[in-house]
Amino acid sequence: MTRFPVTSDLSNLGQPAPIAPEEAPTTQADLPQAQDVPRGQQRLIRRVLTPALRWWLQTQVEAVTELEIDLQAKDQQVLAGYLPLVRVLAVGVIFQGLCLTQARLQAENIRVNLGQVLRGKPLKLLEPIQAWGELHLTSADFQQSLDSDLMRSALRDLICILSKELNQPLPTALATLQVAEATVNFGHGALDCTLNLLGEQPFTISFASEIGLASPQCLEFRQLRAFGLEPQTIQINLGEDVHLESLCLTPEKLTCEGGLTVFP
Repeated sequence: MTRFPVTSDLSNLGQPAPIAPEEAPTTQADLPQAQDVPRGQQRLIRRVLTPALRWWLQTQVEAVTELEIDLQAKDQQVLAGYLPLVRVLAVGVIFQGLCLTQARLQAENIRVNLGQVLRGKPLKLLEPIQAWGELHLTSADFQQSLDSDLMRSALRDLICILSKELNQPLPTALATLQVAEATVNFGHGALDCTLNLLGEQPFTISFASEIGLASPQCLEFRQLRAFGLEPQTIQINLGEDVHLESLCLTPEKLTCEGGLTVFP
């Protein structure tokens, strides 16, 4: 899962200890196993926070077929703007043109602006959080997503990285490079891609590669064939805020599990 593209309209409350940059990422096994909240302590969650969170999530996507939210918190914690654990299941999601069959997300130790929410203000996040999730992207989803600005921007960036890593200059300035058309096919742990690109002059680039994880922060392209060169291996660093646990590619779908830091 590359860094999830999250637009957070989320801002300040509470006095939590900030997440230390050097702190090792939380793993799925470290997440708290919250007990079900007693029914009598769910009033604020049902009446205020769940609708507010549902509204905020729906504003972040263009469409969602099914959205389930599970908030684990007691009234005292809610009143303090603190949510120990939040789970979200979204089915049939379209985010900035990116289509996802299913997304499961989980986050812990969340601070929100409850006081402002009670006065009718939008829900906001007050400090960085660690979010963990599982994304399912079918081959059909991917093909449908190829027309989105988000996907074309990602493919453009990938071509620029490959050009630099393989020391193969492109026949156009990077600032003018645009993806006009893309064809991407999934395989077992591999993909092949053909891009028609526009710039100072149109041209086509094709590449094929096995793909996997070199580390939780690093994608690895193995047996990469591009620009007419011999097969090579390159790695792409996704940044310290990303922590991928698994990446599985089949002819039918791409499944990714991992986490990232979400900032206010």
